[in-house]
Formats: sequence, structure tokens, C-alpha cells
Amino acid sequence: MKYKIKWETNSKVKENSKINSSDIVTNLNATLKKKNVAGVRLHDMRKKYPMASIFFSGVDSHHTNEDKSYTHYPTLIVHIDTHPDSLTVEFSSSVKNPLEFVKTINEVIEIIQGKKKGSRDRLRSAA
Repeated sequence: MKYKIKWETNSKVKENSKINSSDIVTNLNATLKKKNVAGVRLHDMRKKYPMASIFFSGVDSHHTNEDKSYTHYPTLIVHIDTHPDSLTVEFSSSVKNPLEFVKTINEVIEIIQGKKKGSRDRLRSAA
């Protein structure tokens, strides 16, 4: 599935020449009400490679609570440490096909790291 990437506004996003100004939004929650949107929120902007959370709209996400009950969310969240030396990706819940999200995740990582498409610091699927 193809997701349209939208970026929550902040100084680092505004300074990034790879992000089109039409893809920068002030209200990420309102944007996520649309289908097939991947909303990106950056954390720790002082760092060269900030942490990122990607919110995939329209993807069922089930979380187990402490009392073993489940909570349903209409959004899947992916947390990323974008530093090339410690690149990690964590899904907020289990997903049936994580490879469906790899292309979008790689695109976000490449934009944050300022690298060209196809560079070495990216997720690879185990085939």
C-alpha cells in the first residue's frame, strides 16, 4: 500500500530541503483522519539524527494492556532511532505484513539522514 507522508511542523522539518512545504502540517491528528497517510513526528530535534514516530492511518493496531485486555487503535505507530550507527525500528503492535511499511519507513529515514535513495543505511527485507 502506498502512504502519503506528511510531516508535523517544526524547525528541523522546515529546514529540510527534501520535504515539500505542501507535506508539512500543523495538526497531525487532523491529517491522520484521512486514509493512507503516514504522519511523521520528530523528537529530540537538537540531535543531528532525531528520533521519529510514524503514524500509519487506517491500520488496525491492537495493544495488550497490563490487565491482559486489548485496546484497539485505528493507527499503527512505528518508532525509529534514525542514527546510522544505531538504526532501530519498533512497531507499536504486531502486524501481519511489516514489509508493507518498509518502503515508507526507508523514505522517512533517507529524508531525515539526508541521504540519496538506495543508500546503505536503510532497512532490508529478509528474502
